[in-house]
Amino acid sequence: MVHRAASPFVVLALSITLIGAFLTIPSTQRVAAQPPAEPVSQIATWTLDTVQDWQAGTTTNLLISNNVNGELRLDAEQESGGFVSSPFAATFPLNAAGAVWRADIPTGTTLTLELRGRETLPTPEETLSDAGWGPWVELISGDARSQADDGAFAVPDVIPFPPGTRYLQLRARFESDSILASATLNEITIAYLDTLQGPPTSPGLPQVPLRSGAETLTTPPQAVPRAVWSARREATRPTRTNPRGIILHQIDTSDTMTETLALLRAETAYQTEVLGWEDLAYHYLIDKNGMLYEGRLGGPTALVPRLAGGDAAIHIALIGPRDELPSEATQQTLVQLLAWLGQAFDIAPNGEHAIFATGSRQIRQNIIGHSAAAPEAPDPGEELQALIPELRDRTDNATTRSRWYFAQGDIANYAQQFAFLNLSDEDTTATVTLLPAGANETFDLDVAIPAGGRAQLDLNDVLSATTSLPAIIESNQPIIAERILSLPTDLDTVIGVSEPSRIWYFAEGSTAESFRTELVLFNPQATSTEAVLTYMLEDGSRAEQRVLVPAQQQLVVAVADVLPERRFGMAIVASQPIVAERTMRFGVQGTGIHSGSGMSSLSRTWFFAEGSTQNPFQMDLLLLNPNAQATVALVTFMTPDGTSLTRRYALPPTTRLRVDVNEIVPELGVAIIVQSDRPLAAERALYFTSTIPTTAENMETLTDTDALPQVIPALVGTISTGADEAAYTWYFPDGTTVDTNQYLLLSNPSRGQARVTVEFLLSDGSRPTETLLMPANSRFTLPVHELHADEPALAMIVRSTQPIVAERSLFPDAGPGAGGGSTMLGVPSE
Repeated sequence: MVHRAASPFVVLALSITLIGAFLTIPSTQRVAAQPPAEPVSQIATWTLDTVQDWQAGTTTNLLISNNVNGELRLDAEQESGGFVSSPFAATFPLNAAGAVWRADIPTGTTLTLELRGRETLPTPEETLSDAGWGPWVELISGDARSQADDGAFAVPDVIPFPPGTRYLQLRARFESDSILASATLNEITIAYLDTLQGPPTSPGLPQVPLRSGAETLTTPPQAVPRAVWSARREATRPTRTNPRGIILHQIDTSDTMTETLALLRAETAYQTEVLGWEDLAYHYLIDKNGMLYEGRLGGPTALVPRLAGGDAAIHIALIGPRDELPSEATQQTLVQLLAWLGQAFDIAPNGEHAIFATGSRQIRQNIIGHSAAAPEAPDPGEELQALIPELRDRTDNATTRSRWYFAQGDIANYAQQFAFLNLSDEDTTATVTLLPAGANETFDLDVAIPAGGRAQLDLNDVLSATTSLPAIIESNQPIIAERILSLPTDLDTVIGVSEPSRIWYFAEGSTAESFRTELVLFNPQATSTEAVLTYMLEDGSRAEQRVLVPAQQQLVVAVADVLPERRFGMAIVASQPIVAERTMRFGVQGTGIHSGSGMSSLSRTWFFAEGSTQNPFQMDLLLLNPNAQATVALVTFMTPDGTSLTRRYALPPTTRLRVDVNEIVPELGVAIIVQSDRPLAAERALYFTSTIPTTAENMETLTDTDALPQVIPALVGTISTGADEAAYTWYFPDGTTVDTNQYLLLSNPSRGQARVTVEFLLSDGSRPTETLLMPANSRFTLPVHELHADEPALAMIVRSTQPIVAERSLFPDAGPGAGGGSTMLGVPSE
């Protein structure tokens, strides 16, 4: 690096005994004392600042003056000149060195400083040759300054040397565009270090997930904790800030450098004890093998005031040759780290933020190289700098902005589909990760979803039959995922679970008569999870079951094996967050199905927009009080004209209550509000009978069909949890009006009139809307199939001027080969 005069740092000519300012030891060599009972990291110095020091070396076209004890400058009428020191013998074998110097560099002049090392004493012939020496390494200051020596020039990073290096040599080159001007070197101190005595670099270093900032969907990367490598060097308490950007650095090393931990210790010791900085300047460091290390104490919110103008930024250093592209392993770790940090601290990978620098407001990209923030900085190298735009895009793609879990999956007994709705204005891809039972690997499928549009995946078309197929769906844009399970006689639809939980509740469950209930538990964790299943009956009695859910697998619990011929609610408490669904089959030969996730929390208020006691529906409201205390529930039934009826129900502790809505409001479409003095779980079930022929196609998933009549009444049904609060916007990813009656059910529980706009996303790409008015405390049924007939696939977005509740019902035509139905609560906007 060549020093050129720059406006903020044109002259630095103040004379000072350099080493006394930053190490409190004289210019003679001495090892700095370390805290007792800690691994010893040695630091000593070599200073050149007197006439005798300069005369001991070899000069060409230079003048040694006795100004300020002694300095080097170009001789009169010379445009270039050089100095090479005599070899310096270190007092101990070193593995790293840094430098601090004072120089006056007028405009039009340059000063280049270089350092090299070797293990053995050079012969006189080798002193000025390359034989036996390592390469010359340029000492580049950039925007780094010594805090300990009142702003002297300094290299920000140590220069790694092969372990066992004992001799150092300095070279200085002066150039000038004018014979009347010359740079002046007043003094330079080389600080050399031995940090090999701490923990060594080795495979299998302990790593922990990073934790900082907001909770993220993007998986935090694993990092080697600072305590593993740092030899416990203390740092001052950091100044906290909210980071707005990320700055990338490169610590220049050779390809053969392997002792990363020793380098990190040297960096920390040099920057804190030599430069006087508060702590290591980098929050995170990544080596050439892609290993990530925790750096600066305090994490990403610890301000770094010494680099890049003190911008509130996260500093990440890549370790490796600066003139080469970082390895793919390094890039992958960097992208994962950038994606997590961007989400944890709301730093958009392709975004910008404002800073105040040199007295003015400037716009800076969120992810930049060091030299973009400080043009005089030597890093990153050209290869990494050119890669940064691609890294921004890769980071954006690697950021997980949506994740949905589905515990149930079965393409042997059902036709299974996933439907997706993209809420963003950018095209995206949903990655569907399937975890088949007994498979050694996951099965990944990518589904393209247009901006603001929908897409669908039919699993039966891409996979062979399997009865255990939990799924995790991720995307780098906000999406909603819905699962559809179909029988010839019934269907079920459910939105995925956005966050696993340790606790789940179900208000409905039965093993009586034709009903059978299965709990489907999916453990997405890396280790097995214990779960306690508590069944709460209508008489207040309880039964308990303990199960073990293997890591990243599904467990199906047949409740009838432990609790036959009973009706009940359920609570699940797991040792780690899991996903819990309940699947119920019922009717002759299991003609009916409903499935869905439980409630991860209780509520004192529940809303249901859908409900009907008209023929052929039997409507049940299921309430579960899992508390140790009794509670009272007020249930309000709302009709389309705004009239309502309220009933009061007492629920003893740990009791499930079934409310037969048909007995209370017969032959009506009805919405429900449940309010209680203690938090409850609430579900609504609709059961009805559909008449279907006993064709081979219809009965292919049933058994013992020989004794069935040609036409049978098929018990089918649907169930849904309530909404714990109303919302202004609701989303529905899927729907169809081909041979299907589709309804949108709306409930306005507020005291004011609601103006509701429904936007339909049709299969041809059009987006028609429908607007309606809802009185306070009313419900409304919108027959979508009458508005948009024969639509093979459609999504809906419901927007309202008042908080409302929205559900969607699908009822295939009760003709041959069809039947059943499903009702599903929409997804509210956050």
